Amino acid sequence: MRAILFSTPFNAFSYFPVRRRATHIQVTNSGNATLFHGVPDWVYEEEVFSSDSALWWSPDSTKVAFLAFDETLVEEYTFPIYNPTDDSDAVVPYTSQLTMRYPKPGYPNPLVSAHVFDLERFLSERVFSDEPSPAEATLELEWTGRQPLNDSVITDVVWLSNGTLLVKEVNRNADTGRAALFDVSDTTLLAARTGTVVRTLGKDGEEADEGWIDAGHAVYPLPERFSVSGLPSYLDVVPDKEGFNHIALFNPASSGTPRFLTTGPWEVTGGIKAVDLEKGLVYVQQSFPPLVRAF
Repeated sequence: MRAILFSTPFNAFSYFPVRRRATHIQVTNSGNATLFHGVPDWVYEEEVFSSDSALWWSPDSTKVAFLAFDETLVEEYTFPIYNPTDDSDAVVPYTSQLTMRYPKPGYPNPLVSAHVFDLERFLSERVFSDEPSPAEATLELEWTGRQPLNDSVITDVVWLSNGTLLVKEVNRNADTGRAALFDVSDTTLLAARTGTVVRTLGKDGEEADEGWIDAGHAVYPLPERFSVSGLPSYLDVVPDKEGFNHIALFNPASSGTPRFLTTGPWEVTGGIKAVDLEKGLVYVQQSFPPLVRAF
């Protein structure tokens, strides 16, 4: 199955070929000036994902995970634009102003929720119904111990297999959090929308100190043939008992116990660069001692 997912200013659409002609469906319809889907707000684009997209296709392109952002409670901020052109030497005698919703420390962030749209299920239901609702093929994901929405930051959304999704969430202070695993292989099941917490992050979990949890985006899914009983597994960068960040294997993905592949008084920085599955090699950038980087 081949499809493209794109966003208008507020809503998400899926575009795919059907019988040699292209068509599209509107996945969401609740978007407005303060609620949008698949496109991050300012703080998520700059500080969390470093990307203007909050959409993630499953490996087989049958499902897509996305985040919804509700900025209703975020205050507006107006700042001057001194040079709106691409020419850094341009002299613009009169400034313009831009007003946007801009979260400041101590004031509301957007309220964020995680969703999965099952394109394959939607298309199969369309065979029996002329106008199936995309909402019926869309799940809103939940997990035990989720942070209150006004204190929640979703830092990672990663497909580990075609039907397995890993979501990481921390509180706004980034000193406590969880990693939840979802089996969305059959989205008709009620259990598909409820994740299982497999890891505890922060001062009461892996970091075990008062520092903040770094949103390193280091999760690296492994092919199922390398996993226990063919179940999903993955690599991640996790602090060891001495506090140094090292590569850890979670096999299967439901395991909360890291199996460290590297160790010592140095750190893995910048995540996992590449994996050679045939030779069993993991390429990383290291810091040894921690303030000196090397490859």
